[in-house]
Amino acid sequence: MNRFLAVVRREALEPMEGAAFWVAGAVLAVLAHLTFFLVGVPFGARPFPGLFASGFASLDIAFAWAPTILAGLVPALTMGAWAEERRSGTEELLLTWPVSTLALVAGKFCGRLLSLVVLLLAVYLPMVAVVRWLGPLDLGTVFAASVGLLWMSAACVAIATLVSACTRDQLVAFLVSTLALLALLGLGLLARIAPGDLAERLWSASPQAHFLETGARGLVDTGDFVHGAGIVALCLGLTWVKIERRRVG
Repeated sequence: MNRFLAVVRREALEPMEGAAFWVAGAVLAVLAHLTFFLVGVPFGARPFPGLFASGFASLDIAFAWAPTILAGLVPALTMGAWAEERRSGTEELLLTWPVSTLALVAGKFCGRLLSLVVLLLAVYLPMVAVVRWLGPLDLGTVFAASVGLLWMSAACVAIATLVSACTRDQLVAFLVSTLALLALLGLGLLARIAPGDLAERLWSASPQAHFLETGARGLVDTGDFVHGAGIVALCLGLTWVKIERRRVG
């Protein structure tokens, strides 16, 4: 357990030592606050203005934009998780640690997720404070949405970590991860034009069905947890296979 926690601590602190973490955090802060206070959601079935225009004490806008923001933020935080280890040659040293491959994979995942949570808290807590100051805020809804966001963040980190394990180039890991997460977001859009059963399958796999229509509205659905846990388990399992092959090879 101590060795596992050492991996988590290493992976949580490592991104903070690089410029990517702070650049990603600054971009996240600008985009999140710009969309929340000024832009709002000007498209879709339920468009609504930014907080200043609406004057309505709600965090709906912030959570509506969260999946799109994560699609750019998560790859920036995870692109070096395995890719930089391979490029710099430190992966060989890491794999000699007296730690199981599963612990290494899980530790890297948990560490990168923890660094993401730190950024999200730093950006979204001020929004909560502003809305709470403007009017009554349903903290139950905020809590449910935050839990849903955490599960979605975990799924995104697992996907991006798997991509990082498949290459030694951080830029490639960033681009492929971003495309993969954007494609996942696109499933909800494709579901609107796909026929019959295909539309249902696409919708059931999309973040729209498992966050925007549930958690973001303050609803707790066990299906969301199953969906997120399934993605995390699949991606971490594939990452484990990839790293274990390199370890024994």
